[in-house]
Amino acid sequence: MKYIFFFFLLFIYVSCAKPVELAQGTEGGNCYKNNTCDSGLMCFEKICVENMCFNVNCVNGFECNTETGKCDVLKDGFCVIDDDCKSPQRPICKNRICIADNPPECTSNNDCTNLERPICDNGVCIADNPPECTSNNDCTNLERPICDNGVCIADNQPECTSNSDCTDLERPICDNGVCIADDSPECTSNSDCTDLEKLICDKGVCIAEIADCIGLSFDNAVVDPEFIHVYHGYSGDYELSLEFYTQTHVGNYDLSIGENDNYAYCKQCVSVFIGSTNGEDEKVYFQEFGNMEITTGNAEEGSSAGNITNIKLIEVTIDFDTFKSTPVEGGGCIKIEMGSDSWSWNALCSDGDTRCNFDRIETCNLNHIWVETENCLASDKICNDSSGLPICN
Repeated sequence: MKYIFFFFLLFIYVSCAKPVELAQGTEGGNCYKNNTCDSGLMCFEKICVENMCFNVNCVNGFECNTETGKCDVLKDGFCVIDDDCKSPQRPICKNRICIADNPPECTSNNDCTNLERPICDNGVCIADNPPECTSNNDCTNLERPICDNGVCIADNQPECTSNSDCTDLERPICDNGVCIADDSPECTSNSDCTDLEKLICDKGVCIAEIADCIGLSFDNAVVDPEFIHVYHGYSGDYELSLEFYTQTHVGNYDLSIGENDNYAYCKQCVSVFIGSTNGEDEKVYFQEFGNMEITTGNAEEGSSAGNITNIKLIEVTIDFDTFKSTPVEGGGCIKIEMGSDSWSWNALCSDGDTRCNFDRIETCNLNHIWVETENCLASDKICNDSSGLPICN
């Protein structure tokens, strides 16, 4: 009986004794205040329990469930069945991956079995090193809108640095970094025209002949008695004037380039004047292009022979304060011809001819050149007239 009473007291003691309290953060113990536990454990309902995902890499698209400690949570985009695919763009579960209704050609390079297109790029198999662009249209980035050798570049880089960079046949010229059409003139003077059938340069184009102009053939030019550097020829009411303002010896002279393109500066000048005798107001025509050849003599000294070829004169106005010539808009034009497209003159002095050139008497020698022979005296009849200017009688 005493033994029964002893075990009864022992049972009462054990039942009423205070339970052993496990350390905080240990397995079975309370979680720390920040809901964490010791390494390898996880906080579940405020008690630290074993974390079965600890030091375990979840596979097949799963990740660790922080509530259960098991690998039972699918990563975004992975699936077991179609219902696991929540994105409307990828509603189909295939090989544990959510894909679109119209699946891409590839999801990795392994899907690209064509050796010419082995790279998977956004679901499409492409060549290994395709160019970024083949034209400017492929460059959609506004900061890099120019396609240069397969690469989209910024617009502030020049399209070209030389004509060789311009491969577009419609834009073969490099102008300040931009390829442009070749709108440069075919010619600027007759010398640029090498085609024997088109030897005349007219407004930047080589042509066969001067069209739509009045054709005039002048008589032989003679030296002006007062201005020995000026020659005159006539064709009805039209007066031809040749003027020379520099030593113009034997040679060829382009009448369209340099100082010869304006009456104010020309050294070899060809003009045609039409007076009011034919009922029209006076008009002036000045050389636009043509070639002058001095074959003998010195034109400025008043003894020369030569010809003018393929010359065109256009109507101009002349400011007699500056002598600058300005083309008349819509004005007429004249071409000088004699036989073909040339006109020649011979104003050579003859051996023994004498003239007075201001304060000296000059005599023409065998080479048709005026040479000084003696000074001109005021009492000499040969050097005096009513105007007071020295002339030869």
